[in-house]
This record gives sequence, C-alpha cells and structure tokens, in this order.
Amino acid sequence: MKSTRFRASVGHVADFVHASGDLGGRGGPMVRPIEGLRRQQAHQARYGKDHRREVALEASWRQDDIELVLAGRADGIDLSGTEPVVEEIKTYRGDLESLRAQRGGVHDAQVALYGALFSRGRKENTLKTRVRYVHADDDSWSDVERCWSSAELETFFTTTCSAYVRWLQAEAGWRQARNASLAELSFPYGGFRAGQRPLAAAVWRALGDGKPLLAEAPTGIGKTIAVLFGALRRLPEMEGTRLLYLTARGPGRASALAASARLISSGAALRVLDLRARDLLCLEPDTPCSGQACRYARGYFDRRRNALQALLWGEEQSTPGIIDLARVRDVARRHCVCPVALQHDAARWCDVIVADMNHGFDPIARQRVLLDPQEGGAAILIDEAHNLEERARDMLSARLEAGALRELAVGVRTSAVALARRLLRLAHAISACHGGTTVAALEPVAVALERVLPELNDWLGRAPAGGLYGRSRETYGCLLRFWLIWQEALASPDAWWAHGRRVTGGDHILLLRCLAPANALARDHARSKALVLFSATLPSACHMQKVLGLPDTARSVRLGSPFPPERQQVLLVRDLDLRMSARERSTPALARLIVDLAASRPGHHLVFLPSYAFLERVRTEVAERLRAVLPDAECLVQRPGMTDDERASFLRTLSDPDGRTRIAFAISGGLFGEGVDLIGDKLLGVVVAGLPMPPPDVERKAIGDYHGPEGFEIAFRTPAITRLLQAAGRLIRSERDVGTLCLVDHRLAQSGYRRRLPSNWIVSEIAAAEVAERVQAFWADHAATSERRDCHAQDEDHLHHRAGDGELSHAGKALPGGDERGAAQHVPRRSRVRTQGDQLDSYAEPESALSSADSARYAGAGDSHRGPAQ
Repeated sequence: MKSTRFRASVGHVADFVHASGDLGGRGGPMVRPIEGLRRQQAHQARYGKDHRREVALEASWRQDDIELVLAGRADGIDLSGTEPVVEEIKTYRGDLESLRAQRGGVHDAQVALYGALFSRGRKENTLKTRVRYVHADDDSWSDVERCWSSAELETFFTTTCSAYVRWLQAEAGWRQARNASLAELSFPYGGFRAGQRPLAAAVWRALGDGKPLLAEAPTGIGKTIAVLFGALRRLPEMEGTRLLYLTARGPGRASALAASARLISSGAALRVLDLRARDLLCLEPDTPCSGQACRYARGYFDRRRNALQALLWGEEQSTPGIIDLARVRDVARRHCVCPVALQHDAARWCDVIVADMNHGFDPIARQRVLLDPQEGGAAILIDEAHNLEERARDMLSARLEAGALRELAVGVRTSAVALARRLLRLAHAISACHGGTTVAALEPVAVALERVLPELNDWLGRAPAGGLYGRSRETYGCLLRFWLIWQEALASPDAWWAHGRRVTGGDHILLLRCLAPANALARDHARSKALVLFSATLPSACHMQKVLGLPDTARSVRLGSPFPPERQQVLLVRDLDLRMSARERSTPALARLIVDLAASRPGHHLVFLPSYAFLERVRTEVAERLRAVLPDAECLVQRPGMTDDERASFLRTLSDPDGRTRIAFAISGGLFGEGVDLIGDKLLGVVVAGLPMPPPDVERKAIGDYHGPEGFEIAFRTPAITRLLQAAGRLIRSERDVGTLCLVDHRLAQSGYRRRLPSNWIVSEIAAAEVAERVQAFWADHAATSERRDCHAQDEDHLHHRAGDGELSHAGKALPGGDERGAAQHVPRRSRVRTQGDQLDSYAEPESALSSADSARYAGAGDSHRGPAQ
C-alpha cells in the first residue's frame, strides 16, 4: 500500500505529544508572536561568528504506511565549544518558574527534537541542548541545559514520532478518502453555467503553478462554487496544503459554507471549518484565560485529544463536514475545554477554513500556523477581493483613546497603584499630540506603551472575573496593536499617517493609519502556497498589483457577463447634480424620479445613497410623495449599527414579493450593497444615486497625496466606481432576471467615469423627467415576466447567501456534466454524468500577465485587452 505522507513542524509535534495541564498563562498570552520574534532577533544579533542562527532541519520517519516529515528551524546552534549546543529561545513575561511548570516539558521536547535532527549523520557522540528564556522587556535571560548522547536523542525522537503517528493513523484514512473523493468529484450541478468552467480552470491552474490569480467574474454566475471546485480538484496534489477561504462580510461566509455543503452532498469528503472570532466562541468572556480562573482552560491539554476526536470525527453535526460555531461550542462544553483553543487546534486538520480577511492579514489575528509551510501551508482564496485594500488599511491601523486609559486607571488604582500611574502618563502623552505628526514623533507614546504593557498584562493575570477584567483585556489589545503597528510603520514611515485630535467631550485620540498596505501585503502573499483573488468588480489588474503588492508573475482573467444585456435597462440620469454641495436642491427631483420608477413598475426597488444624512432626506421626501401616488407602498431603511436580526428582517421583507410596492433605502458600499440575492420578482429596480465617494477628510486626502499623480484615482474614483458596480450588481442575478438600473449623477456622463462602466451595459443617457416613460416602455417589451420563475437550478438553488432562509433551496433544473450553457439555454435536469467537462486542465481560459497592458473591463470572455483607461 502506498504510504501517506504528512508534514509537521517540530514545535507542533512537541506540543501535541508532550503538552499537559492548563491552557494559557496568567492573563492570556504573555508575549505576542511578533513581539517575541523581534526580541529574539535583537538577542541573536549579539552572537559571534561560530553561532549559527535559524538553522533549517528536516528528517523523515516511517511507521507502517505513514511517512512523517518533521521540519523546523532551530533558533541557534553554537559550534564554538567542544560539543555543539542546539538552542531554542523563548521570550516571556511574568514568573519564569510558573512558565516552566506549565510549558517547560514542551520547550524541552522541542529543543530535544531539534537536537535529534541535528545529530543525525554527525560524528559527535554527545550534544547539549539549551532553552534560553529571554525577558520581553529587558536584556536578561536564563538558561536550562541538558547533555544528551546520540542514542538518547534518537530514542526520544522515535518515541515522540511513534506517539504522534498513533494520531495520524486515523488521519491517514481520512486523507486517502478525501483525495479519492476529490479526484472523482463532478461539478455538483451537472453542468457549468457560462463562465464557471473557465473560472474553475483558472483557479485549478493557479494552485498548480503557484502564480497569483486575479479573477473578475460577473455577479450571479456562481463564482464561489466555481472557485472552490477548481481549488478542490487540485488539492489532492498539494501535499498537506489546506484552503484558506477569506471573506469580507457575513454573506460571503454564508455563500462559501453553502457551496461547501453542496460539494459535500455531491460526494466530496471534506472538513470545512467556519473559523470565528474569540468573542463569539468564548464560554466565559469576562473570565481570565488561565487554569486558575477558567474551568475550560483548566486541564485543557489533558482533554484536548478526545475533544478533537469528537469535533473532527463525531457524527452529531447537522451538516456533514461543516464544523460551525455551534458545533465547536457544543463539543467544548461536553469535554470542558476552551472552544477558542479547540478551534485553533482543529484548524490544522481541516481541508477548507472559511474565515474573515483579518485571519489572513491582520498582524494580531493572522493564523500563522495555517500559513506555515512546515505544516503544509495554505492556498488563499480571497472572495470580494475589491475590499482587500481598504480592509488591509484598517488592519494595519490603530488608535489610542486617552479617555479610556483614564477610566481604566480609576478602575485599577485600588489594586495596582503603579499601573494606574503609568496609564495616566500614557494618556497625557496621547493628549500632547496635536494635529498631523510624523511616525518618528510618536516615540514618547511608544516608550510609555512599552512600560504599560507588561504591567497591565501582569495585572490581568491576577484580576478578578467581571466587567473590569473585560475592559482591561480590551484595552490591552488596543495598546498592543498600536505598539505593533508603530513598529511596522518605522520600516516605511511614509506609508503611515499619524494624527492627534480632540473629540467631542474634550477627550483626545491618537490615530496611526496605514495609507498604502502594499509592502505589508506583499510579505503576506509570499507566505502562501497559492493566491487567488476574485470579485465581480475588480479595478484594473495594474491597479490591483500596485495597491495590493502583487508580484509581476500574477495573472488576470476577466469573464464577460453571460446574462442577456437587454434584460437590464440601464438609465444614466445626466441632469441631476448630486455632489455634496448640491444635494439639498436636487433632493425633490431625485425623490420624484424614485417615485416615478416605482409607480411605473410596482414591486420591490432598492435605492442606494452615499450617506445616512442624504438617505434620510431622500426617504422623507419619497415617503411624502408616495402617500399621494402609491398609498399602500412601504419604505424600508438601513439604519446605522443594525443588529443581525434587523438585517435579516430587512432582507426577509424584500424576499417576499407579495404584490406590494416596497422601496428599500440602503448605503452604497454598506451591508446590502454586496452579497445580497433577490432573484426573480423579488427585485425589479435599483437606483444608485450619487457617486459613493469616500468622504474627503484629511486621512483620505493623505492617501491621495501619498500616491501622487494617481492619488485621486486610487483614493476616490476607484472606490466610488467599485461601490457603484457592487450596488448595481444586486439587480441581475440570473439569466431570466429583468429590471431597471438607474444611475443618477451628472458626473457619470464624464468620460473618466463613463468608460469604467461595464462594456456590455446598454446605457441610455436621459433626463430625470424621462424615467417614467422609459421604464414603462422597457417593461412593455418584457411582459412575459412569469418565465423568470422557471430558472436554471443555480438561479433558485443559488450559490450566494439567500435572504431570509440562509440555506439552499431544492428547486430548479441542471445540465449534464461537461456542458457549459449559454445565457438563454435551458434543458431539463438529468443525471450527473462525469465527462471531459470535469477535466479542468483541458480548458484554456482568457488570461493576461499583469505586466502587459491592462484594461478596466473586458467586453466578454476571451476578448483581448484594451489599453488602460485614463
């Protein structure tokens, strides 16, 4: 029988086999990984020439039909003495004796495994191992040393690997079953919708050659399942690699989980983890993360394997293969283990991890273990990739609030007088920052931060459970984030913007905002085994390369819309000025236009506006006019800070086409501007009123200034067009959908904006007074709208988040395997047939290298590039 090969890091195997006792230190993680790395590098810089640093070591070990490749980097190997010394450096805060009692066994095992890997094939019969504990806040250190013979090290290595392989035996069976199922997997709908096969093929190829891929595919074709299908068909060839599917919003997460469930029901043997944030998982949120305080942390490592077994192989889960939030919490309760740690440990054994973007790129939340090449690494699939630039800016930014620090100082002053004083000094340093400043000028704040962090962390270790602990932990996270981002900004200070200001109530805040995340993202991209970025609305490939730090080897593919363009009426209203200075006088005309549209075609309509203030003015005017024209009509409104239940109610109402006219008002680029599917009669019209420009504040202007001549394009125009196109994409979600898209802003008639609209749109420039007449004429040509309900299987059993029900329906029709359907083609459902259509390598998708001339849009799949739009 062919052996199953696993890769594992030395640190993971040492932890998995030798860890015992409680989870966590006093107050949680004592030192963040990036902190420890920097302290370690500073310590190693003092070493002499005979002291080798970061030595890569690797060896294979076989047992039965399993091959284990154990790999890692020893922090140091000292060859200056009579016998080699293999060194592991651990950075710590707090009490070293307590740390040794809790984690010393794992640290000793880790350095012993490095010693065993190093000693293989060498002449020396003895070797020394050293665990060096370096304090995180000063230059002191302590050593724990042991002498080994070569035979002792080999025995320890064999014993440890044998214990680990006992766990891998069950995993080997799963891996073989998974690979066999994926090798035979057919597209779950029996055939590809137009555009899905070239998209799947492009993803399949990108995972094979490791070159990053930018893919633009029109909304509604089923991008999610096409991307996952192409990636999963390649996965068996990528030894130990997992898929990290990153999303920007909740609907994207729901879409990925629904597509995964569909693939599982079609025969894919998969473990899919819905990776969630700590705040959603924690069973005792206001309790310190230590064995002394939390029962779920107490004895975690003693119960971890049984809990993992139940989570990964249990039969209680409602959706096969999907490990969701409820399941993780349920298993954690039954086995009395921490759900946050359990989810983290389970992630390395899952095939697909669906997570928010911050789990891939945030300096604190990034899942380093999942990206570690010694653990197999990850192929990263980024959904709605047009959001990544802005999200990356947020992830690489931080803020400090002097008022929050003063409030915490009052709370801790009775139990920690010195800490309270340091908090007040830090608050004073923040208040001393006024207006724009340089990154270097923030050093006094950073010095004060370095003094506060260890004392606050120590206080968290002895703090009683309750609200004060929760606030202290949140403050600690904010302080640590600011310090880490400041360290990052020192490397390229021009790419960050620092600003101190007074806010309402006399308080002071200090902002450190990233202007250009390209360099930081480039380092993250280099860690991935493969990278796929996809969206319905990507700016030009050259723009994406510049702002996201993509390499020159990246490719792009843009697929034309398969939907008949004549089914979408696109009206560009050129005579309304909706710039901020003119909105008030244009509001009556805009309200009349919206009412005319609704009256001309009663039903559900979505109106997107650029701000809440403007939205409220327009809604008020529309409601007054509706009472005279459509007295039974209803207005729905997106409010700031809507809860999940309020969002669901908003969409549920729109998902019920009961014959009543409803006008829903939402924010462009907001909750309902992406990932919302209202198919058939659920949505008949969309109005995008006003260019959804980012507000022209000092920060946004700083972004523009940083990019020089391209500043306006990057900071304002591209985000505005992207938000507009995303909002417009809510209208046509299937081949049978019919509707009116009304774009209202005189600036859209200008060439700088007009040429960025999709080339397959049939745009009519009209005056606001012509809307009613044009809409009535359009719908007269599409009287037989009842056929919209007779849709392709992927229209009704849709691949994106369904408003209201949150799951896939079971209606519809499919195509036989291997065929790709054109826009209007429709055939009855037949049995799934595996044909050459599932051989993705036989399909040559339209693509281009980023270094070539690039255009903002393709006219259709396979069209050649036009020159870049100016």
